[in-house]
Formats: sequence, structure tokens, C-alpha cells
Amino acid sequence: WEAQGFYSTDVDGAAKAKPDEKFVIVIPPPNVTGSLHIGHALTCSIEDTLCRWNRMVGKYVMWLPGTDHAGIATQAVVEKKIMRESGKTKHDLGREKFLEEVWNWKNQKGAHILTQLRRLGASVDHSRTVFTMDDQRSRCVTE
Repeated sequence: WEAQGFYSTDVDGAAKAKPDEKFVIVIPPPNVTGSLHIGHALTCSIEDTLCRWNRMVGKYVMWLPGTDHAGIATQAVVEKKIMRESGKTKHDLGREKFLEEVWNWKNQKGAHILTQLRRLGASVDHSRTVFTMDDQRSRCVTE
């Protein structure tokens, strides 16, 4: 279903459509500090039902997946991981190396969360996956 683009939206068609011909929803982004839990699965099931129903009635549907950076929580988890694995602190590593570790953590955990969404069968548009600290979204915050 993903390779065939079944859950992708015709953006050009949607841009020309009236507001009542569209349904857009963003997954409340789960934190990259862990895995999805039963609450995420329940919310995902409800959102998936709404998206599938709106597709069945002929609307342009865009359901965006993504993950949240969970800044302080992620920092704490990565700091503990570094201490456990190497006995070093974030200060020992330095800013750039620590940020590299955080991004590695995000890539590992974020990918796991997206795999869980796929296993749930969520009809999200994976081609539009976002992260709250990617270039486009972080630029909006820092401007």
C-alpha cells in the first residue's frame, strides 16, 4: 500500500478543492524517547477510521505522521545512554559530538515508531513524515 502510494494525496487536486472536500489531520507526534504505547494505538485507530471514512466519501485526505524531539526528555535519555556506555558526560563529548549522538538516537527511535505505525496499518502518508526539529519546522520556531 505504501509503495503504491495508496495513502498519498493528490496535492494539486486538493489545492483546487473546496474546504469541505478535504480532510487533513496530523498525528500528535509521539516523543522519540521511546516506543508507541496502547494510548498511541487507540488514538491512531480512531484517526485511521476518520481518514478512511473521509476517503470513502471522496474527500482528499492527508494524514501526516511524525515524531517530536521531546527536547529535555531526549537529552536526559541520551545522557544516560552515553554515561552507561562510555562513562562520559555530555560535557566530556562536547556540543557537536553530543548533538550527533542525539540525532543518532532520534534516527533509531524515530524509525522504530514509524515501523510501529506501519505495523498498525495506519493509512498515513509516509512520504510526508516530519520531525519537530527538522529544517523546515525548526526554522519556523527560530524566526
